[in-house]
Amino acid sequence: MLRWYRMKLVARPMLTQSVTTAILFATGDIMAQQAVEHRGIEKHEFIRTARMALYGGAIFGPAATKWFKFLQTKVVLPNKKLEICARVGVDQLLFAPTNLFVFLSTMSILEGLDGLALYTGRQFLSRPPRLPTAVCQRPVDFLELLS
Repeated sequence: MLRWYRMKLVARPMLTQSVTTAILFATGDIMAQQAVEHRGIEKHEFIRTARMALYGGAIFGPAATKWFKFLQTKVVLPNKKLEICARVGVDQLLFAPTNLFVFLSTMSILEGLDGLALYTGRQFLSRPPRLPTAVCQRPVDFLELLS
């Protein structure tokens, strides 16, 4: 199975990454609804899972594929540990906040809200604050890389 997947990554990297990401996003949402929220199958929001799969496959998968290719080819340093740090730093300063904005905007639009509802509506205010968490967690992730 792993060999087949690797062959697909070489033959059709964008399609393979997009399908993989769609499956991962859908799986994550299913786990969130069932294991965290304990909804049960009767109250499962299938449309929410579909939105997550669509976002993962159509937006995040292609963007992340191109982004990581960019990081691998453009952020190259002689010191490998420094190279990892630089890639993580560039990723967290540029891609992470951009992706957060795109994700929240896309979800708001797919849920039927105006894109500006991201800043003014209840939808944005009801979401847990992700950016402060991300900013605090990244230094911890960084320290784990160095060990």
